[in-house]
Amino acid sequence: MDKRIGSRGYRIDDSVLFTMTGLIVLSLLVLGFRFSNTEPCMDVNVVVKAPNYYQGSLISFRADAVGGKNYAWDFSDGKTYESSLASVQHYFTSPGTYIISVVVNGHCEGFDTVMVTERPLDRTLSLQPSFIAPDTATVNRPVTFIDTTGDATSWKWRFGESDLVDGVAQKISYTYKTPGIKLVDLEINGRPDRASTRTIYVKDEKPLVQTELPRPRPHRPVGIPGPVIREKPQGPGIGGGNAQAGTVPQPPKPKVYPDVQADEVINLLQGVVTGEKKAADFTQYFCDELDIPVTYNGTPMKFSQMCNILKGYKKLKKISKPEVQLVKNSSSNCINRMIVNVKKKSFVGGLL
Repeated sequence: MDKRIGSRGYRIDDSVLFTMTGLIVLSLLVLGFRFSNTEPCMDVNVVVKAPNYYQGSLISFRADAVGGKNYAWDFSDGKTYESSLASVQHYFTSPGTYIISVVVNGHCEGFDTVMVTERPLDRTLSLQPSFIAPDTATVNRPVTFIDTTGDATSWKWRFGESDLVDGVAQKISYTYKTPGIKLVDLEINGRPDRASTRTIYVKDEKPLVQTELPRPRPHRPVGIPGPVIREKPQGPGIGGGNAQAGTVPQPPKPKVYPDVQADEVINLLQGVVTGEKKAADFTQYFCDELDIPVTYNGTPMKFSQMCNILKGYKKLKKISKPEVQLVKNSSSNCINRMIVNVKKKSFVGGLL
């Protein structure tokens, strides 16, 4: 009978003791082997150097690590690079904050953060072109436009009757086919940021009005009655049920559109950003067109294209309040064209 310590003591079997001792010894041997064959990880310091941190600019990266032999870089923009050299150059195509990581010798890792901003415009070259243009024109009569910008080498003229380029010369003549207020747009040197616009009023041709001379009444002898002429009654389909014979039909009155102002259009455009409005909600203000031309941040495009860009922002806090300039028909209030400027906010709330 096994000896007990008090009423609750038990004796441990010798085989259990041998097994536990063997496992401890084996674990110590494995740890010792791994420690003797594992290279200790060195400190990795990522050094970043660049004259500026604009999108599209080359930035130099160097991994300072003693004993480094190979380097695997990850720039967190979808691009990776492996090399036996500690230095590498890379550029980012979009603004943003990027976490740079490098793995040295397969297991030692270093990190750094780079904030890339949008490249600013070169103000010395962003001069708006100047050109000579008349204030008024007449349908079917040619008018001449001349660019006077000193450094212009190429031209794109748009005269407001379509979104197509109407001319590519410094001096050009154009004949308008429709009356109304037109927006003349000139872009030089193939740069949308170097563009100017001006409005011109196109008058309709004076219609040739032909008046019919009264026919002489035939002479009849006194006392001889002439033939009795009865007026043919006019039915509902001829001049109306109560129209009198000889009544000249009046031309239809021109359609008058809602007199929408720039602030109202801004609110509607903000609704496009949030998804509450769409391009079709604006057609009631357009001059019989479903898709008028616009100049969005200096780039000519269709109104529906601009709406697609605004929908991509999804939240108003990502953009500043839009700036809107309307070009309207003075007689009917409808919108022929508009100029819209929208600034995108950076991640810290400033404007880019």
